[in-house]
Amino acid sequence: MNPGIYQKKVDSLVAYFKSGESNDYKLGLEIEHFILNNNLEAVPYKGVNGLEGILKSLEKKGWEGIYENENILGLKGKDSDISLEPGGQFELSLHPFKTIKEIKEVYNDFLDQITPIIGTGEKILLAAGYQPVTNIKDIELLPKKRYHYMYNYFKDKGKYAHNMMKGTASIQLNLDYNSEEDFIKKMRVSYFLSPLIYFFFDNGPFFEGDITSHHNIRSVIWDNCDSDRCGLLESVFNEDFSYADYAEYILNLPTIVTMKNDKLIYTGKQLTKDIYDPLSFTDKETEHLLTMAFPDVRLKKYIEIRMGDSLPYPYPISYVAFWQGLLYNPQVLDKLNNEAVKYTGEDINNIKNSIRKNGVKSEDYGKPLLNFMLELLEMASVSLNKEELFYLDFLKEMVIDNGIPKNKTLNQYNRTSNKINSLQWCKVQGGVVDVARNVQSI
Repeated sequence: MNPGIYQKKVDSLVAYFKSGESNDYKLGLEIEHFILNNNLEAVPYKGVNGLEGILKSLEKKGWEGIYENENILGLKGKDSDISLEPGGQFELSLHPFKTIKEIKEVYNDFLDQITPIIGTGEKILLAAGYQPVTNIKDIELLPKKRYHYMYNYFKDKGKYAHNMMKGTASIQLNLDYNSEEDFIKKMRVSYFLSPLIYFFFDNGPFFEGDITSHHNIRSVIWDNCDSDRCGLLESVFNEDFSYADYAEYILNLPTIVTMKNDKLIYTGKQLTKDIYDPLSFTDKETEHLLTMAFPDVRLKKYIEIRMGDSLPYPYPISYVAFWQGLLYNPQVLDKLNNEAVKYTGEDINNIKNSIRKNGVKSEDYGKPLLNFMLELLEMASVSLNKEELFYLDFLKEMVIDNGIPKNKTLNQYNRTSNKINSLQWCKVQGGVVDVARNVQSI
């Protein structure tokens, strides 16, 4: 490709990223859930008693249905949207808000609406990192063109690519950046902490029906999905990392699927640089290209942190408070960035592998892993208000009592060998949710 044309494509993406700069410092939360029968088996898509019926029931409550052909695959709401992931994972995407109080209220409103619908069909809404019972071969792929294109492409990729699509559920946080310098720090610190986040937000006790053999099955799955577009962006630790580096990362990825004129086109192994046209691509089409990259932390017009497993309420709010305290406090961000620049991408990959092997015994950050996590929790707490600290305390208690979320399940399972009972705490409509709703905000 002509160097001048290539540079124009880089410059166009850089301008796109720059247009996302904001001083709002809002927080966007995405939570994936499993809708399961009471025996923990996956609920199919089709039918009144399937995911299709649940979406249509919510549509009757005022949500706007999103259809592909005759199939309802999502919903638009006032303060949040709902989509179905490839294996039927039920994702709630909250619009960005300034405060945890607003996030809590929107999520609770969603729970108030869906709980009666789930209850009438003797189903449960479960927040965990991986399907607890049903194997992915027994989970139908959703009738969505993009998913079928991706599923076929991934047949020739990592051994767990299809597990990623149909078996996993996550919690993701979207954060603002106000400049290129701010973007660099937030990206670098997020990647620096990524091995620790994979570990302490591991809520995947079961994999294909059996107890997981790794300390974090999510990281194993992503490392065995597609090396072209997943995992660590090593250049983030370079001293001169910039918007342009991320733009070049995107331009040299195989696209798989491209959007043009609201239609999806299978483009397979064609590189983004050979498809992307700055003069004709709309912002919506550009954003679609960016969503075809799946690194641990990615950039659109906001920074998206993607390492955490799905967790039951109120822990998603705790997750928001944790990152808010670390990345939205300039002093804390600078302190962590000063540590992060001492590492390389290779160092971080080594730390991830070590933690996966040694768990909490790892001292790869220069100190016992548990001590480092407790230090981070204290650092996060410095700038939080009373309500935010309340939610952060749930996370502190989890770390002190169980180490990681999946241990709470496995401790119970080792006593009873009963998955239903051991996962009871992951049902989002029960337990601590009522306590959390009653917190008095300042």
